[in-house]
Amino acid sequence: MLPQSLGTQPRPIYLVASDEPLLLRDWLDAARNLLREQGYEEILQQVVENVQQFDWNGLLEDGQNLSLFASRKAQILRLPGCRPGTTGARVLTELCRQPPEDTLYIVTT
Repeated sequence: MLPQSLGTQPRPIYLVASDEPLLLRDWLDAARNLLREQGYEEILQQVVENVQQFDWNGLLEDGQNLSLFASRKAQILRLPGCRPGTTGARVLTELCRQPPEDTLYIVTT
């Protein structure tokens, strides 16, 4: 079930946790469709397999940079079976405190 706010007034960041891969996939598919309808033309997905090697600062910078092709963008960050680590936690906290204006984040576990 999609959060009501995603359809009316999207929040800057969502955390979606599920032990059911099929439910998570269905939720993300529905979210992508809804976001496209709302004008999110660029929807990127990144999978974090190794939190130590992932470019967390790059994720933060990508959200702050303007897109050449879309006025609004969404980033889906998948953390399958792992925690964000110290640097990842700092970046996610920063995104929650000061989210970029035209970027929406969905973090999944």
